[in-house]
Amino acid sequence: MKSFHKNIILILLILLSNHIFSQKIRVIDSINERPIPNVFVFDLEKKNRKISNINGVVNLDDFKEYDSLVFRHIVYETKIFLFKDLKNKKTIQLNPKALGLSEVILSVSRNTQNIATLSRKVSVIDKRTISMESPKTSAEILYHGGGIHVQKSQSGGGSPVIRGFEANRVLLVIDGVRMNNAIYRSGHIQNSITIDPSALERTEVIYGPSSVGYGSDALGGVVHYYTKTPKLDNDKTFNYKRSTSYNLRDKSRITNRSIEISKKNWASYTSYTKSNFGDIYMGKVRNHGYNNWGLVNFYSKNTKSEFYENPSVNNNPNLQRNTAYKQNDLIQKFNFKLGNKSRLILNFQFSESSNINRFDKLTELNDLGNLKFAEWYYGPQKRTFISSKLNLYNQKLFDRMNLTLAYQKIDESRNKRKFGSNILNTQDEDLDVISVNSDFFKRLNRQNTIAYGFELTSNNLDSNGYQSDVNSNDILESISRYPNNGSDYKSLAGYFNFKKFINLKTNYDFGLRFSSVTINADWDYDFFDSDYEDKYDVLFFNQFDDLKMSNASITGSLGIVHRMNDLNKISFNLSSGFRSPNIDDIGKIRENAGVLSVPNMNLKPEYVYTLDLGWSKFNKKFRTNLNIYYTILNGSIGRDYFKNETETILFDEEFVQMMANFNLGNSNVYGGNFDFKANLFDNIVVDGSLTYTKGSSFRDILPMPSIPPIFGFLKIKLIKEKSQLQLSYRFSGSKNPETYSMGGEDGLDETPLILNEIGETEYAGMPSWGVFQLSSLFKTRLFKRSIDIKFILDNIFDIHYREFASGISSPGRSLNLVVNFN
Repeated sequence: MKSFHKNIILILLILLSNHIFSQKIRVIDSINERPIPNVFVFDLEKKNRKISNINGVVNLDDFKEYDSLVFRHIVYETKIFLFKDLKNKKTIQLNPKALGLSEVILSVSRNTQNIATLSRKVSVIDKRTISMESPKTSAEILYHGGGIHVQKSQSGGGSPVIRGFEANRVLLVIDGVRMNNAIYRSGHIQNSITIDPSALERTEVIYGPSSVGYGSDALGGVVHYYTKTPKLDNDKTFNYKRSTSYNLRDKSRITNRSIEISKKNWASYTSYTKSNFGDIYMGKVRNHGYNNWGLVNFYSKNTKSEFYENPSVNNNPNLQRNTAYKQNDLIQKFNFKLGNKSRLILNFQFSESSNINRFDKLTELNDLGNLKFAEWYYGPQKRTFISSKLNLYNQKLFDRMNLTLAYQKIDESRNKRKFGSNILNTQDEDLDVISVNSDFFKRLNRQNTIAYGFELTSNNLDSNGYQSDVNSNDILESISRYPNNGSDYKSLAGYFNFKKFINLKTNYDFGLRFSSVTINADWDYDFFDSDYEDKYDVLFFNQFDDLKMSNASITGSLGIVHRMNDLNKISFNLSSGFRSPNIDDIGKIRENAGVLSVPNMNLKPEYVYTLDLGWSKFNKKFRTNLNIYYTILNGSIGRDYFKNETETILFDEEFVQMMANFNLGNSNVYGGNFDFKANLFDNIVVDGSLTYTKGSSFRDILPMPSIPPIFGFLKIKLIKEKSQLQLSYRFSGSKNPETYSMGGEDGLDETPLILNEIGETEYAGMPSWGVFQLSSLFKTRLFKRSIDIKFILDNIFDIHYREFASGISSPGRSLNLVVNFN
């Protein structure tokens, strides 16, 4: 018995000593100090081989003291160490072979990958990208991604356009959770402004269909916002930052305060931003030759507390009154270490704006040439986001798992009143969204990996409409924007993506996703009585009752990457995507410019099929990327006349035409993007992008909506130890009126009016434009605190211009002062 106990103790000591003296080392990037997964480690005779895990850690126990160990990765320079020289080291650094080649992408296939192995175009916008900028909103951040156009209908707007797709054909994602919901519309959206740019760690943009990883709506691409996550066991246990931005021209002011606390087993990040945006001054220099285009000669002074019967004269027509608004953003994140193989991240976000005036509607004219609306504004836009994310590592069935439970609450409303009327029409939407996402990653062997997961979402919508008398405050029930008796939108999906390295130079990936969507909606117009007969066509609206819709889709992707040598990459990607009709597509009722959108309950999903070819070249000083693509859109959802062009109905005391969404057939979109970055000498960086897009319908060669003219940017940056200076140029080509869509999405009526050859007025289309910006950054210290000071002179030459499809003129010359206290 005594001998047995001794043997047990001996075995335990041996196991314990193996654990204590286990030799592990972490491999990191020499530039950004990020861990490097998938580093091959082997001895010169290749008897033993190891590979670093997702955290860059590799176990060296099987190697001998006098072995020479080779550390090899496809995008890093190979290094050789003697094993005995690594005994006292916790980390080693590898140097990237070329500029940008070591970039890590988080969003494609919903797992971490290196950009050199990806078969599709992805842009990363991080702190370095916008170090010389001061974007007001997270929509404006996208300007710096290259290949993204941003449309605005008002100051509090920003609708991204990727490869000719916009709104509910582009998927917005926040921290792994889809923002697109049941009421994302096909026109222009502004939901991205509810994300605080001060709280972002990075933004990734995937170009082209991404339905395998993300499901419905990812036709043109995905915009994935990642907010900052507090770091565990950081060198700085407490970090307080404050930044203030002030625009001397429009008096806008943005203040952010953040606190990060880092402990061994938990960390916290808190950020609060208060924004006050002033009325926008347009540029005065009209190189386009249209002297009166965009001028605001009259405006409405009406507010909730003040009533004005007639429009007021604007003493400064270059000042776009009714464009000011306010916004508050709060984010709180906790990062808990539950064990060596698990993390829990709790995430709370809240955003609330003031009323945001719809500037393009407040400048709309009636048949007599006078302002049409006394009031037209979005009510306070509120977004509440709560999520918990559980990360598990190194289990038998997976190397990494992310399980995310999320709840979102969105409140928004539209309010409008015409001049000469006391009635304010309000449409109010309350939406609750619950979602579950689970993403798994497993390395099957040295050459093969698989990512898989599932997604469940549930949208419940409460939509109401009412009319209120601004004098008596009497309230009557009215037509809601969406089904007024409740509606819901649910989806269930599963996906997988397999990736194989044929050799060190070639890899391919293949993925599939199955998605199922159901919609239930119900209308109830029993409140219609004789009081409504002189305002609405009661019989027409009573035809809408209830709706049940379901559809299922299978989408896939195939990509191949070949690295001709260490510094050149060619890629091929064939992918499909789909968009299931949502409640906005099938059940919306709204009037715009004399046209009433009405429900159509017979819509089917629309599908895209895209061929994407890419070429990238990397070296120590230069990086360039060229992507060309061709997309077929099948069953394209678009507007057409509900019955015929001449039939009208009575709506809100006016006779209007009717249009609805239909599956209009096939369309095609094609184009390309070229971007580059070069380090000239040791302290000069040049960065540029150029994008071309073309699209039309196969049926009758009609133009597709949301196809911007050619556009791009060029930046030149001078970098010193304690200062930086950047000159940037942003430009856009012109767009002819013949290339505008027929459904009104492109805003042809927002372009200049001209006289044609027979003396009739017609729209000229959007003129070309180009603007310069000069930015400077100075780093200093005050009372042992580091301070960054930025001066940004935007639109140096005070050029008047408008972005394509926008209903508001862009800001003229302005000076912005930004101070960051650390």
